[in-house]
Amino acid sequence: MDERIKAIREHRRVGHGSCTTIDEATTDEELGQELNEAGITTPEKSVEWALETEGLRIENATNVW
Repeated sequence: MDERIKAIREHRRVGHGSCTTIDEATTDEELGQELNEAGITTPEKSVEWALETEGLRIENATNVW
């Protein structure tokens, strides 16, 4: 498995069992594509990206009204 994806999947806030969009609705293939498109090359930056991305999704959801 890609180390970047593994790092995200193992992270307690965005990984397996976290019920985030990344956990529940994003396949490993899709996740890899998104990381590649963002130019992310390290596991550490991958987790940072995942946390920021999920945070933005949550913020957008709270601003719907």
